[in-house]
Amino acid sequence: MLRLKPGLALSAILALLSHPACAQGGFSLAPAFEYTRGDFGAAVDTEIRYYAVTGKYESGPLILRLTLPHIKITGPGNVVGGAGERIQLGAAAAVTRRSASGMGDVVASASYNVYQSRAAGELIDLTGKIKFGTADEDKGLGTGQNDYSIQADFTKSFGQFSTFGTLGWKKLGDSTIAGVSVDFRNPWYAVLGGAYKFSQATTGGIDYYYRQRVIAGGSRVSELRPFVSHSLTKTTRLQGYALTGFTDGSPDWGVGVVLSVDL
Repeated sequence: MLRLKPGLALSAILALLSHPACAQGGFSLAPAFEYTRGDFGAAVDTEIRYYAVTGKYESGPLILRLTLPHIKITGPGNVVGGAGERIQLGAAAAVTRRSASGMGDVVASASYNVYQSRAAGELIDLTGKIKFGTADEDKGLGTGQNDYSIQADFTKSFGQFSTFGTLGWKKLGDSTIAGVSVDFRNPWYAVLGGAYKFSQATTGGIDYYYRQRVIAGGSRVSELRPFVSHSLTKTTRLQGYALTGFTDGSPDWGVGVVLSVDL
C-alpha cells in the first residue's frame, strides 16, 4: 500500500513503494537527515541541516505518524523551517541572523485508505496533518504557529512501474518572526511522480513538488527530486534522494537519507 507525504525526506513514498502490499500493522522508526543550500532570493546562501526521527503506527487502512525534528540554519534569515516545511519570507521580512539551531516543528499526521483495488493497482488515501509551532520563531527556525494541512494521495501501478501524486491545501498561522509581522496565505500544493521496481529489494524514481507562494512578494516552491530505496533486510530499508529547485522558494540543491526500521 502506497502512502504519500511530501516533505520529510520522502520516507513515506520510498518505504511503501518498496513494499506495495498492504501491511498487517505495527510500529516503525525512521531517523532522517537532509542538507539543503540555496540563496532563496538573497545575496548570500542559506544552509539548512534537518535531523528528524519519525515514528509510524499502521493498523489496516490507518497510518499515524509523529515527526520530532532538530534544525540548524546558517544564512541571512530570509527562510525558516526545514525539509518540506521551508518558507521563503522575501526581502520585506529579512532578519539579522548568522546561525541558529534548535528544535524544529513537531509534525503529526493521520492517513486513511479510502479506496484500493489490487486488481487495477489503484489506491487513494486521505491525510490530515498538523505542524505544531514548536520551533523558535525568534531564532528564525519556524513561524511559531500551528499549520494545518489536508491532502489526497493516489497511486496507479502498471507492473513494475508506478505513478503517484498528491493534491493538498495548507492553512498557515500568521506570525511575528524575529520582530517582523508576516501575513501568510494558505497555499495549494501538489506532487507528481513515478517509480520503477528494479528488483524485489530496490526501487527508484523521480517526482516533482509544487507549492503556491505563501506571502505577497514571495516565491512559489518548485522542486525535482530523484530517489532510490533499497531493502537491507526484511525490516530495514535505506532510502536516499537529491533535489534541485527552480525558484527562489526552493533551495538550489539538496540531499537526504532515511533509515526505516520496522519494530
